[in-house]
Amino acid sequence: MSFLNRKEPLILLLGDIGSFVLALWLSLFIRNLEVPSQDLFLIHLLPFGLLFIVWIFVFYISGLYEKHTTILKSRLPSILGSTQLVNSAVAVAFFYLIPFFGITPKTVLFIYLFVSFAVVLSWRIYGYFIIGRGRPSNAILIGSGDEMKELLEEVNSNPIYSIKFIFSVDLNRADEKGFWDEIISHIYSEDVSVIAIDLSNKNVEPVLPHLYNLIFSKISFVDMHKIYEDIFDRVPLSLIKYNWFLENISTE
Repeated sequence: MSFLNRKEPLILLLGDIGSFVLALWLSLFIRNLEVPSQDLFLIHLLPFGLLFIVWIFVFYISGLYEKHTTILKSRLPSILGSTQLVNSAVAVAFFYLIPFFGITPKTVLFIYLFVSFAVVLSWRIYGYFIIGRGRPSNAILIGSGDEMKELLEEVNSNPIYSIKFIFSVDLNRADEKGFWDEIISHIYSEDVSVIAIDLSNKNVEPVLPHLYNLIFSKISFVDMHKIYEDIFDRVPLSLIKYNWFLENISTE
């Protein structure tokens, strides 16, 4: 089970290209204060289109097509701004050092650099989350420790994932009376379809018999650490013990 949208890079790429084209049209509109004619738009689209290819490459180098979790929404404006500075230098060199197309759109280019930043940023923050994903599945997170809190915060604050934790339970309470009844009530009242549980936790044993009773339901079970590793691209620190080093690090 994957909790990341594997089509995300393609969706982002197509959205970026569309944003570049839209920004060009808006820039011509702002420059002339009228709807640009088809001929005027096409005259600019050809050279700018080649520029878009270079910009996409710069975006790729900057990591803007990696897993979206590596570029959190709070950091996106600064990363995109830095990338846009590089793209600005590329654009100036493209039009003024290599005047192959016979146009030097000083004003349009200046306007375009600002408009494209605003359009791409809006697409990345708002548009993608409307187009690029469906309704997330309700999930319950059962675990403990900082990794559980980190996973809970990341998934529920970032709408790109296919799940949403509607309830979390600390396994340190596993021996409390009514612990499982509390979980069951949320499973049925919230239409839960995924249960993520820390199977390496020492307190998980009392919970396993109850999970067995749900095997034939429509609920999917997954190790919390598998989701953690899939999202953050790193092994949870709680799993890195002597046996992990023996299994994963060896000399030939």
